[in-house]
Amino acid sequence: MLSILVLDTLLGVFALHEPVITALWNAAKTLTTVGPAASEHVPTWYQALSVFTLLCVLGFSALFTAGLVDRMTSGRFTGIVGARAVPRRGHVIVVGLGQVGIRLCRELQRLGVAVVAVERDSAAECVPLAKSLGIPVIFGRGGDRFLLQKLALPRARAIVAVSSDVLENIAVAVAARAIAPDQRIVLRSGGHEDVTAESQSLFHIATACDVNLIGGSFIAAAALGFQPRATFTVGSRVYALLADGSVHEVLEWETHDRQTVSVTAR
Repeated sequence: MLSILVLDTLLGVFALHEPVITALWNAAKTLTTVGPAASEHVPTWYQALSVFTLLCVLGFSALFTAGLVDRMTSGRFTGIVGARAVPRRGHVIVVGLGQVGIRLCRELQRLGVAVVAVERDSAAECVPLAKSLGIPVIFGRGGDRFLLQKLALPRARAIVAVSSDVLENIAVAVAARAIAPDQRIVLRSGGHEDVTAESQSLFHIATACDVNLIGGSFIAAAALGFQPRATFTVGSRVYALLADGSVHEVLEWETHDRQTVSVTAR
């Protein structure tokens, strides 16, 4: 509609030699389907073009009205512009808007990373919270290839499947790998080692880590007074990065004598 307004205005100025305001007024008549952009005493080619633009505006007006009514009444959780606009590049797609998903989206936002959430259940408890936090939410199956393509998965930074359904997370990973073979995929297995082993047989998994073990090691190191900055895994081993910049394997603390650990903590 805006293109037709600009086109008719330019034609009125350069083809019919009208003042800009008059050309804009005539173009607005076309846009509102009140009448043609100029009088009948115009070239035949201009009359044919006016017929085309009038018919186009008639259809565009109906589409615009239907889209506006749908957006105002459907309770969408995405926007055209602003914080809840769906990002198109360099974003992270988070599938599953439970406690883990909402915390992850919030942390990514804090780090300045664009994020979009995918949730199957529109009545999920965290959906209103996501809306209040300005997180764009798309309702649908995370394993739907059409939906992932619509969310520009090949141009995303990563996709994270963190729903409580482990099999659904695997389906998301398989669909994502089919669309973008080189895309980063983070998969939540829920502590099921057999599922993790089966997933590794389906496609290559670079790192498999136990989040509970990582979190527990961090809490234990803090309780012992080591002031950890982070804990992480390398293969099956857990390491802690301390405040002084040194890295220690957690297994070392378990093999130390209790008295040694107590002295070190002081």
